[in-house]
Amino acid sequence: AEAVSANISNGTKMKPIQRIKNIPATREEISYIILTAVLLIFFAPQTYRYCIGGL
Repeated sequence: AEAVSANISNGTKMKPIQRIKNIPATREEISYIILTAVLLIFFAPQTYRYCIGGL
């Protein structure tokens, strides 16, 4: 979170063209977060079953 806020503060000082170039990187980060969330949603039930079975 700190790195993202630092990038935003630096982006305001940059030229608009540089800001536009930085947008795809944030979209990639968002896509990675979505992929990890989807994987967690799919794999979480199995891990819960293992935990319940262990108890």
